Amino acid sequence: MKLRNPMKNKWGQWKDDATIKEKLFWSFIFASIGSALGPIIIKIITN
Repeated sequence: MKLRNPMKNKWGQWKDDATIKEKLFWSFIFASIGSALGPIIIKIITN
């Protein structure tokens, strides 16, 4: 699998030729980053 930007535009649409494998990989990466940053952002907002 070649690592490349899977997004077509800034609105988060997948490229037309993105495979399921790529979509799963990048979805996992985005979800992991969101899960890691979520508590930090909440802590900053609530303090």
